[in-house]
Amino acid sequence: MSDALSIAAASMLDDMQRMTALSNNLANATTPGFRRELFVAPAYGREALAGAGFDSQLAGAGQPSMPQRVLDHRPGTLRATGHALDVALEEPGFFEVWSPQGPLYTRQGSFSLDAAGRLVDGNGWPVMGVGGEITLSNAQPRIDREGRILDGDRVAGQLKVVRFGEHRQLQQAGAGVYAAATPGEPVTARVRQAHLEGANVVTAHEMVHLIETMRHFEANQKVIHSHDEMLDRAIRTLGEF
Repeated sequence: MSDALSIAAASMLDDMQRMTALSNNLANATTPGFRRELFVAPAYGREALAGAGFDSQLAGAGQPSMPQRVLDHRPGTLRATGHALDVALEEPGFFEVWSPQGPLYTRQGSFSLDAAGRLVDGNGWPVMGVGGEITLSNAQPRIDREGRILDGDRVAGQLKVVRFGEHRQLQQAGAGVYAAATPGEPVTARVRQAHLEGANVVTAHEMVHLIETMRHFEANQKVIHSHDEMLDRAIRTLGEF
């Protein structure tokens, strides 16, 4: 395959992955605590990656860099809900929940109580406290700024919040839920009761990027079509001799 066709084909594959990420962002624009996904595909290898703030070792010397799908960890806007079991983080960090696959991490603080009185997330997974699962006698506790949960006069537990030194180790495990290869570091973070953090997705921006990507994909299609026609004419011309 010629260099022109190889470049166009690789660019179209990048565009397809970028459209997948953008579509996922748009689908989760109203998901509390969702972190938008960015698709970074520097075109000039190691130097471009380093210039974009990525580890230069991610690209081999003299080789085109592999596309990178990274999470945008800028915070979303907090909004009041009036629900006592809704909690938002005011600073970096993640709540820990316990899934059938082990610990997962989220900023979705839309919690509730299950039939056993355990504090659970929207998937029904237990929300972890510093000392383990949290059990409440009613759905109207008081949660202070450090995440301590007061069930009447009893301290039922403290929400476990963790941070990661390198966000690259987080991988999407669902809408707004992330898995990590190694556990995060427990920290004390400011929380706000009866609030939820919105997704950090600006729908208009994502739509603009989606349209730009589609047009770029179509332009590469035209390049391949034109190159194919040129090769066809060249072959037919050579065949006349």
